[in-house]
Amino acid sequence: MTKPRRFFFYGTLAGTADNPFAAIVKRHMRLVGPARITGRLHAVPTAQGWYPVLSRAPDGVVTGRLYAARPSFTPRLLALIDGYEECRLGNRARSAYWRETVAVARPGKRSITAQVYRFDGPLPRSAQAIRGGSFEGWLAATGHRPYRVRRGSFV
Repeated sequence: MTKPRRFFFYGTLAGTADNPFAAIVKRHMRLVGPARITGRLHAVPTAQGWYPVLSRAPDGVVTGRLYAARPSFTPRLLALIDGYEECRLGNRARSAYWRETVAVARPGKRSITAQVYRFDGPLPRSAQAIRGGSFEGWLAATGHRPYRVRRGSFV
């Protein structure tokens, strides 16, 4: 299998997110620009903040950002991000999210494919629907804080 080169991020790895894994994205990927995919977002609360879950919904739209991997984005860094997303390739039953290829629409440009982390389980009872499909917009509107991983817990 070839190493993934493009990624669509819609939550704690995108934009202004401030955590060690978003730092990996910012350092080892190039922001291509805003983009959208089909699906539905929900926000889940934890003691460390809120995180989004992406589920299938052919009639829904999720906004986020498209990134392209730089040459410095190694398989080890991909494994770190997979770990953060609790994506255990080869063991889908034990994965919280699953990394898969999706069509990504970009404003004024043709659609391309990219990798996305899709929630792969039943929606938690505490999940709240994110109308409009933007986790960043939902955080701004609600005043909630995004999930913050404790430093040193993964990297």
